[in-house]
Amino acid sequence: MRITKQKQTGRAQENLRLTREHHDGLLLSWKINNGLKKDISLDRIKAYVLYYFYNFIDPHFQEEEDFIYPLIAADNPERRKAELQHEGVRVRIEYLECNYKLTAEFLKGFAEFLTEHIYFEEKELFNVIENSADPRALMTVVKRTKRILKIDNDWPDQFWLK
Repeated sequence: MRITKQKQTGRAQENLRLTREHHDGLLLSWKINNGLKKDISLDRIKAYVLYYFYNFIDPHFQEEEDFIYPLIAADNPERRKAELQHEGVRVRIEYLECNYKLTAEFLKGFAEFLTEHIYFEEKELFNVIENSADPRALMTVVKRTKRILKIDNDWPDQFWLK
């Protein structure tokens, strides 16, 4: 599911999009942290996080849950961990939407949790899937999930750059 200089199999090449979307998720964490370092209003950061989650992260999660994770057994510990992490991100987003006493610590923790999840998928879960899923089933799923989310770099408040 990931591309490295050491491993560039046909299967990995087909899954480059998922890794690219993971890179974009890591950029979200960077933007949050950079905004916090620049003492940007928490509400400005919150607005972007919610926008980004609903437009990019949640559709990415849904695709993984519907097509990628089912390539391995439901009781697989790595799959279960990834599903729980997705739920953890969603719970944090619900909290973010409803919380009127938002703190920098919460946003920093969210960024850390998202980063840890992405690294887990890239370094552990996707290896399990590539090594245990039926190659034909994996290629069928990859072909079915060719959409590419265009990250909106035109967000009017690029607080992370200021």
